[in-house]
Amino acid sequence: MKKINGILASKGNCEGRVVFFDNGDDYRKIKEDSIIIADNLSKEHNKIILKAKAIISTHGGITSHAAIVCRELKKPCIVNCNNAWKIFVEGQEIILDANSLSFQVKK
Repeated sequence: MKKINGILASKGNCEGRVVFFDNGDDYRKIKEDSIIIADNLSKEHNKIILKAKAIISTHGGITSHAAIVCRELKKPCIVNCNNAWKIFVEGQEIILDANSLSFQVKK
């Protein structure tokens, strides 16, 4: 398992495909198995949070919008992961263990 530098915002584990989301990106690329990597998500992005399996945000803390919504929905969420854009590869299938701030690439 590879470690993730960040803060646990909502516990959980899941498997899914990494999707990079920039605020200008097309929402249609978000699928039911998406693990979203984003800089910051706000209330305008609730549809993304609802659809995604998990959120990894490069900014924010445990009181950020993504963290609060993920806790309510019981979805894994890691925030303040400033190197997320470098350690993940878009399209990569991973097993995310938010509890231990780690992930494994599926083979």
